[in-house]
Amino acid sequence: MLFRCQRLLRLHGEACQRLAQAIELRQAFEYRELCSQALADLHASLDHLRLQSNPAWRQLLRSLQALAGNLATLDQLLGRASNPDALAEEQDSSLLDREPQSLRDVVERLRLQLTPTSLLFRHALRLAVALAAGYGLLHWIDPAQGFWILLTTVFVCQPNYGATRRKLVQRIAGTVLGLVLGWALFDLFPNTLVQAFFAVAAGVAFFATRSSHYTLATAAITLLVLFCFNQVGDGYGLIVPRLVDTLLGSLIAGLAVFLILPDWQGRRLERVLANTLSCNSTYLRQIIRQYASGKRDDLAYRLARRNAHNADAALSSTLGNMLMEPGTSVRTPTSASASWCSRTPCSATSPDSARTAARYSWPPTRAACWPVPNGSPTASRRSPATSVRGARWRSTATPRNNWPRSWNGCPKSSTTSSAWCRPNWR
Repeated sequence: MLFRCQRLLRLHGEACQRLAQAIELRQAFEYRELCSQALADLHASLDHLRLQSNPAWRQLLRSLQALAGNLATLDQLLGRASNPDALAEEQDSSLLDREPQSLRDVVERLRLQLTPTSLLFRHALRLAVALAAGYGLLHWIDPAQGFWILLTTVFVCQPNYGATRRKLVQRIAGTVLGLVLGWALFDLFPNTLVQAFFAVAAGVAFFATRSSHYTLATAAITLLVLFCFNQVGDGYGLIVPRLVDTLLGSLIAGLAVFLILPDWQGRRLERVLANTLSCNSTYLRQIIRQYASGKRDDLAYRLARRNAHNADAALSSTLGNMLMEPGTSVRTPTSASASWCSRTPCSATSPDSARTAARYSWPPTRAACWPVPNGSPTASRRSPATSVRGARWRSTATPRNNWPRSWNGCPKSSTTSSAWCRPNWR
């Protein structure tokens, strides 16, 4: 068996070398039948060993069968390399059709979104109420350029609190920066031709930065508006209305996101985590299936891979937005607790999952525990604890301000004096 595997691998190596030369010289590749004959001899030897029915060879024969399968797949790919058109025809290039196929599908999709639990429904209702409030405020105070209130509300109001807060800060900072630059350039360059050149440059800067640097884009569009209005009138008179309208529109958007069906990311974290685990498990099953049956870039595999990547991105975005919500903070471990955790037996777990679980401050119903086996080197240095299922539990967290006062920082168990607290990670 070893001789036949070595002979087949040597023939495959020679075939790969000839294929590389054919690609380099742009010539046709001819696959020799010696490889197929060597593969047939390998299968014949494997069948001969299997017919002997030796129980001690059962596990070894299973490994040899897997090796023979891999060599057969390699031989098949090398055989198809001489006919690239046939290989391209066997590839699955189909795409998932996400369009509704009937009126019933359209109604079903609308029904799923017409509920307060839908993120799209919440954002649509929130944006509609915010625009209605902005329109009423526009007519009540009757500013010179009141449509800036509505524009600011549309651009600042985002589906969640974290994104809205980020957009609000960027919008106000960009507007203030643009107004200050415009006021300075008005005094330094009173010539209208020079100001027209600055307006063109501001327009180019806006389109170049609108998708990557929103603060700079807002400052650029503010400069463009000021210089354009100054060509036909008094640009100084727009500085205060522009700033006031931006502040009013940002205030309306911020209150709408905070008060009208707020979408707190911390409450959605469990569902997002469950969806991420489900998508990654499906992706892993597709990978295992391809290891068993051979590589094939079919629709099911590509769909599982894309869903897994999208779920990971959604989880990362949820965690980032959750840290921007009020009442959520990142916990920084002390040097003593970080040193203690680095010596614990459980410190060899995955650093990414552990850091994710420990650094982000969840709204806990019961905090996680940190086991230390009895008799460990850190037993003399840990806080008083009692035995719980063969392990000792140590408190390494500081009291939480938003926990009940009766817990005194960590909830006490009725059967043990140890505290249920999360570990601090480096």
